[in-house]
Formats: sequence, C-alpha cells, structure tokens
Amino acid sequence: MHGPTAIFIGGGSLAGAVKDRTKALYAALVGNVDSQALVPVIAAYAYALGADLLMIGLIVGAYSAVHAPANAAFGHLVDRFGRRRTLVAGLLADAGSLVLYAVAQTPEHLLLARLLHGFGGGLVGPATMSAVAESAARGRHGRSMALYGMTLGFGVLLGFGLAGGFVLASGNVRSAVPRLVAVLAVLVLSGTVAGATMADARVGRGARWSEAIPLLRSRAMVSGLVLMFSLYFAVGTFTALYPAHVADLLGSGADRAVVLSFMLFGVTSVVLHYPGGILADRLGARRVASLGLGGVAAGFLLLPFAASGMANAASMVLLGLGHAFTFPAASAIVSAAAPRDRFGLATGLLYACLVLGAAVGAPLMAAVAGPLGVSGTLALTSLALVPALGVA
Repeated sequence: MHGPTAIFIGGGSLAGAVKDRTKALYAALVGNVDSQALVPVIAAYAYALGADLLMIGLIVGAYSAVHAPANAAFGHLVDRFGRRRTLVAGLLADAGSLVLYAVAQTPEHLLLARLLHGFGGGLVGPATMSAVAESAARGRHGRSMALYGMTLGFGVLLGFGLAGGFVLASGNVRSAVPRLVAVLAVLVLSGTVAGATMADARVGRGARWSEAIPLLRSRAMVSGLVLMFSLYFAVGTFTALYPAHVADLLGSGADRAVVLSFMLFGVTSVVLHYPGGILADRLGARRVASLGLGGVAAGFLLLPFAASGMANAASMVLLGLGHAFTFPAASAIVSAAAPRDRFGLATGLLYACLVLGAAVGAPLMAAVAGPLGVSGTLALTSLALVPALGVA
C-alpha cells in the first residue's frame, strides 16, 4: 500500500491505529469474558439467592433486554464523545455491576446487577468495535473484523472455563460467584486502563440517533446488519435446542457430549476466523458471507441425522466454519459502508443486531419446537436463513 493511506488512517498514524486496535481488542476481550463467565452460573446463583422460576427468567433475560437496545442507542455517543471516554465509562459500569453480583443478598439485588451490566456492555461493544473498524486499511476490513470476532470467541471459551474452574474449586455456585466476579472485576479494570490510554478519535459534531436513518438507506449497511442478525438468530437457536436434541439421541451422557460439541464449534470458529477475513477481503465480503451462511444452513440440515459421533462432529465443523466466514464478512460490509465519523453509530447497530438475533432466535424457535419437535425445528432453521442469503 502506498501514498497517504499507508501513513494515515482516520487522521492518525498507522502504527498508532494498530496499537489502539490491540488495546481495543483487549478491552473487548475482558468486556466479553465478564458476561460470558456468568452465563453458565447465573440461573443457579439466582436460585441460591431465593429466586423463583419467574424471577430467574427475568434475571437471566435482563442483561440482553438492556444490552441490545443500549448498543443501538449508545453507538452515536462513541461518535459524539469519543471512543476512549465511552469505553472507560462502559467498563467502569461493568466493574460496578460485578461488585453488585458479589454483594447481592436477594434476587432483586441480582436483577439490578444484570441491568447495570447490560447498560455498560452497550457502551463497550460499539467503542471497541469502532476502534477496530477504524484501524482497517483499505481492502482489509475483513481481516480486522476477523480479529474482533476471534476475540469474542476467545472470550466465550475463557469465560466458560473460568466459571467451570471456580465452581469446581468452590463446590457450589453460591460461594463460587463472588470469587469469580472478583477476578472478572480485576480483568475489567485492566481493560479500563488500556482504554484510557487509547488515542481518541475526532469527536463528531453533535452526532444524533436520527443520523442512523441515512445509514440505513445504504443497501450495503442493511445487508450487513441482516446477515449479522441471521447468523446470531441461528446461534441462539442452536444454543437453546441442541442440548435437548442430544438428550433425545443419547439420554444419559448427553451433558458431556453437549460440552464437547460446543467446544468443537467454538474452536473451529476461532481457528477459521482470520482465514475467513482474508477470503472476505480477496473474494468479496458478500460472497464469503453467502458461503458462511450456507455452511451454517448445511450444519443445521445435518444435525437431525447426526446420530453418530462423526456426523455430529461434521455438523459442528460446518457451524463453526459458517460462523467464522459470516461474522468478519458481515462486519466488513458494515464498516466499509459507514463513514469514518459514524463508525460508533454503525457498529452500535451491528452489535445490537448480534445480540438481538440470539435473543429472538432462542425463544422463538424453542416455541416452534413444542409442536414441531426439536429435530424438525433444527432443520427448519436452515430454511430461515434463506432470506438472508438473498440479501447477501
């Protein structure tokens, strides 16, 4: 790459942009670990604090209920006040919520912690994603966003590992969670330090939420958002229905098979993310997104027939490959279509579609599985991806 673009990206040096990207990726990692580590334990922790089933449902769902609209609403704040300020504010809110998790004595205290946690995440996502998007040189959006997707994947694996380790070491969830969130708080505060040392992007001239309307008139922008929503609609469906599907097939021993399958899915996605980003840059993001969603659809079609270990493993590899191709491609489409002074708004919308897709897919397809059956619903999910293939 030659000329001014090789030296300056978004008004700063290339070396500075890469350094800030590293800091943003670290902040994204710790900001994702702190939420993912609570996924396996939050329901049991709420029960230990005396919550009934209804309250458990409210506590579990409270994070996503706040997180999705917060991403959409707060993205423009990144453009207006700068990513450094918004990132630090979001991580401090995350750290405050972790303190509330540790000292919670009632289900109501825990609900408050979940709401604050979702609020903080609504600032962290757009701030970190916009910093990574802005660091991309021309023609390398896929690679940059693949790094972000890999970071989120590592966050899931690390978060689940931390939760499992603390529960095993403590013997019960009630005593494990305060220790777990203490470690998470230290990680989040270290991310705050990294964010505070980032060079701030130029502050926008009074960016407003209404400026999302011109962005949404862009066909490329809408297609990227639809692709991300569809991908995580499928991920939410898989998360909700796959354990029941394995239980139907195997009965006893299903828990171990589910854990191993999720690990294979996650590791495949992380390993193939950067190659997926390279392909998005070389072959075109739309084409690679279509290949990715096609892989996800094929994985869902194979699942009902995956009674053997090899067939199940093939399904997990297809799902992991599909995720690894679709995430960087959809993100690259959005970041390439967004003006640099609106990266916060654009990535806020993208992050909101990610969260909303999973939040809609899991309960909707679980409801469909009641009359249709789990296997039939898994196969039906592949057909639900067809409209998104048309958009790509």
